[in-house]
Amino acid sequence: METKFKIGDKVRIKKDLKEGKGFTIYVSKEMAKHAGEIKTIHKIIDDTTYVLDVPRNDNYLEWHFTEDMLEKCVCSLNDLQFGDVLTLRNDERYVYANGYIHGERNHYHCSGENVEAFFKKDLTRQSKTKEYDIIKVERARQTVYEREEAKEMTVEEISKALGYEVKVVK
Repeated sequence: METKFKIGDKVRIKKDLKEGKGFTIYVSKEMAKHAGEIKTIHKIIDDTTYVLDVPRNDNYLEWHFTEDMLEKCVCSLNDLQFGDVLTLRNDERYVYANGYIHGERNHYHCSGENVEAFFKKDLTRQSKTKEYDIIKVERARQTVYEREEAKEMTVEEISKALGYEVKVVK
């Protein structure tokens, strides 16, 4: 059986997963709570249905997720594949090939270097220079990784985003 994902693959449950219909199978309220989370394929049910490492709080043994609810996830350096396009925080772009990265502008600090000498497993730069962190990975013209970072907001902005007043307490 040929499947899109294999046991052990890291996947992201799609961020737009909501209770109800809209996917191949019904999405429960509890399943929808995991939208956007990164999980591991634990078991394959058939060629489009998977069980993830998502804990359940009811009597059922497992939830089934279909491939239209999931997307391949790049979570670490080990997940990079030949041809992946890497975008750094400083907007420089590189192509990953056999453990090396090759740049559009061939900057001396990156081109031809072994990628493990340059980046940590979490796709951040080995040095403390954040401008060279990988913030996006594209595969076959689709984004498979985008760094999510803490957003700086004022109390007023938080209140506006939530739709009600917020009080900061210590």
